[in-house]
Amino acid sequence: MKRIFPLFLLLACDGGETSPTLEAPEIAGSYVDDFGSAHIITDTTWTMYDTTLFHFVEVDNEGDWLVAHNDPTNDYNPDQYSRMDWMDDGTTLWFCQTVYDAPDADTAATTAPADASDPATGGCGGFPWSQLLVP
Repeated sequence: MKRIFPLFLLLACDGGETSPTLEAPEIAGSYVDDFGSAHIITDTTWTMYDTTLFHFVEVDNEGDWLVAHNDPTNDYNPDQYSRMDWMDDGTTLWFCQTVYDAPDADTAATTAPADASDPATGGCGGFPWSQLLVP
């Protein structure tokens, strides 16, 4: 599997060099979860609850997951790493923040995926997955 290193480690230091392009998540868009909270997913970030920001460091659209660096201004687990898993069962887009406090991107990436067998009733750390609904 091809690994994409955190973008802040790949920034060019002098002219002529470029950093690799991070794949955009296939689920980019604006949503409301089943609790009424906003989720804005761009090509490079995921904002939850209007104030919690995650910066993508790896996206795997084939595996339906991504790893993100938790923004240093987040109230919970700042400067740590999260893994988000998602699945579309044909009628509903579901997501699970599988890990939210990994010490580094590799630990988040190698965390076992959430159990997607029945997202409405469980599989996300002992809880159901969250729905992402188009507002």
